[in-house]
Amino acid sequence: MSKQAKTTEENNMSPEDPKLAAIKEIIFGENIKEYDQEFRSLHALVDEQRKDFQEKINLLKKDLNELITETKNDFSKQIGALKNEAFDKLNQLGAEKEQDKQALGDMLIEVGKKLKSE
Repeated sequence: MSKQAKTTEENNMSPEDPKLAAIKEIIFGENIKEYDQEFRSLHALVDEQRKDFQEKINLLKKDLNELITETKNDFSKQIGALKNEAFDKLNQLGAEKEQDKQALGDMLIEVGKKLKSE
């Protein structure tokens, strides 16, 4: 029988076909039942593992999202603190600049007075 004829014949028979089941039983006997049971148990094991992995992946996603959120919050706090510190330093430098201007003016006046007295 050619491959095409076998394929057509197999397509015409449903897996529930009692004749096919009887032929399988005669040819393979008890072995087919064992193989079938092993395939079912392996399939169940694969499904169980898939579910476990999916749950683990979901937990990891949740943990990663929480870590990302925490990191964003920490960075925002640190940036805010650095920003405030920079503004404080700028204000301090501005105040020192005014003090330096005043001190320079006082020194120039003193130099001017010394020059007049000489």
